[in-house]
Amino acid sequence: MASFLRRRCVLNFHRHFCSHAAAPLPPPPPASESISASLIRTKIKSEQDPDAIVRLISPLAESLTATTSIAGRHARDIAVRRLAKYRRSSDVEAFLEGMKKHHPQTAKPEAFLSGLIISYGKAGMIDHAVRSFDELEGLGVRPSLAAFNALLAACVQAKRFDKVPDLFHDIPSRYPEISPDKVSYGVLAKALCEKGKPEKAYDLLKEMEEKEVEVTGVTYTTILDGFYKKRNAKMGDKIWDLMRKKEGSLIDSTAYNAKILNVAQNGKPEEVLKLLEEMEGLGLKPNVVSYNFLLTSYCKSGNYEAGKKVYRQMRGKGCHPNAATFRTLLFFLCKGGDLESAMKVYKESVRRDRIPDFGTMKIFVEALTKASREADAKSVIAQMKKKYQDSFLNAWRKLEVALGFTLDDGGSSAVASA
Repeated sequence: MASFLRRRCVLNFHRHFCSHAAAPLPPPPPASESISASLIRTKIKSEQDPDAIVRLISPLAESLTATTSIAGRHARDIAVRRLAKYRRSSDVEAFLEGMKKHHPQTAKPEAFLSGLIISYGKAGMIDHAVRSFDELEGLGVRPSLAAFNALLAACVQAKRFDKVPDLFHDIPSRYPEISPDKVSYGVLAKALCEKGKPEKAYDLLKEMEEKEVEVTGVTYTTILDGFYKKRNAKMGDKIWDLMRKKEGSLIDSTAYNAKILNVAQNGKPEEVLKLLEEMEGLGLKPNVVSYNFLLTSYCKSGNYEAGKKVYRQMRGKGCHPNAATFRTLLFFLCKGGDLESAMKVYKESVRRDRIPDFGTMKIFVEALTKASREADAKSVIAQMKKKYQDSFLNAWRKLEVALGFTLDDGGSSAVASA
């Protein structure tokens, strides 16, 4: 739950050929051959080769305008996440460190550098994020509340929730002018809840009140969600009542989704439906998350047909199925033996580029094989190997062997059982 900022200069990229050696990539194309940040972003989204991604982002580092544009920042975030997925941390570091040289030319240097801190968090490189914060003064920028909040958010992005409480208390002690605000406390509450400690997040409410720091609806909802996820409905309902009593009410669609989750976990589709109707009665629009919970609730109770109906009706309600929708429905359809419907759902997920995770796809392929639909199973594997050439290639190969398929130039062919 966070987003932020970024920018220019000549940058030498490097790649790993092994764990200890690096070599420079070819120089970027001249300016006349450069492409727009928007086009770079589009190309990165579909690119699976990490070397190609590094070459694509080279123009971003060369142009201050491209780097600081909205499209440029989006392209940078996508590239950083992709490179991190391929474990190309050295390329992430070369890219982001090179961009730091641009900060004197930017209108707001601290905002720009704070954006780079966030990018390190998105890459899961939290030590680099902390180091970047510590280096701000050396770059002529006195750390302020904005950079502090960026570092806390980076920890959440990197899922290093354990570091947030320490930084929350340590940095203000080093920089007395930094006093945690509603955003800082919100991130701390998020970290505590993600660590399974919503009780400690709840204690923050009193501290915030004493320090006259506003408690936002986001913070309340974070704690609400934390209690419901921990199946502590009593405390969750207590937070819900607090939110309702606030002037203007802080209950929104996100808060309703947290409450719906609590009901859906117990497989009570009728109660989920009731909450959805209640939402609409208040003028709140259920979203894809809301309908995913309803779909899950039906499937958990064994009513797969009702689950399929929710899936079919989502678009008519202005919601497009996401990866979680396809993952949930595919899993339960396999569990229920409805492989015809499962195949249709799978094909739609491919068409929308919302393919479920490897674990769900593995269950699907195993179910097809068990039902003597080896041709379909091999077709799915071949498509997955083509789409995810690097990240899960070995996992798919192992699955082929386990299912009794042989490898044939990247394809699959059945082998007789010994």
